[in-house]
Amino acid sequence: ALWGDDSNGQLDAPAGLSNVVAIAAGYYMGMALEDDGTVQVWGAWGHVSQGAIVNPPASATNVIAIAAGMDHCLALRGDGTVVAWGDNISGQCTVPPNLTNVVQIAAGQDYSLAITASGQIVTWGYLTFYGTIPSNATNVAAVALGFFGHGLALRQDGRVVAWGNNSAGQATVPAGLSNVVAIAAGDQHSVALK
Repeated sequence: ALWGDDSNGQLDAPAGLSNVVAIAAGYYMGMALEDDGTVQVWGAWGHVSQGAIVNPPASATNVIAIAAGMDHCLALRGDGTVVAWGDNISGQCTVPPNLTNVVQIAAGQDYSLAITASGQIVTWGYLTFYGTIPSNATNVAAVALGFFGHGLALRQDGRVVAWGNNSAGQATVPAGLSNVVAIAAGDQHSVALK
């Protein structure tokens, strides 16, 4: 189900969309991953590209995970490589050369992130906006990025590490927070599921 603002076609999912296994929402766009590894994108880029229609590149095949940023998209392929497309004003679509063995991806405002099979976090794009990832963000099981410059990492031990913009306290992890199983990052807030 889709609801909310439809000023840029972000509620207009493609006809025939079926067998969806994952979804993602960007600034003015929606993404869906079908069970055959096909990515569908609808809506438009936000303010940067003046409403250009969003289309996945031909290389976005055999996709196993998707992520939507403000004005860009990421797709994780079954071979552990990442495909990025959309606005590249800060290099958020310039995937680092030789990035392989990726198991998870996340996209924020002009910022992209990947976790490798060894638990290493790799970032590209508007790095100064999000700041430096803390050294205790190790053995990462999941990540989440907010659109206002903060990130979260869920460690395999159930602890959360946060970094970046903390204007509303979104990067201050509550004392004693543990046994977390899932995380999410909003514009200026963070959520943890215990």
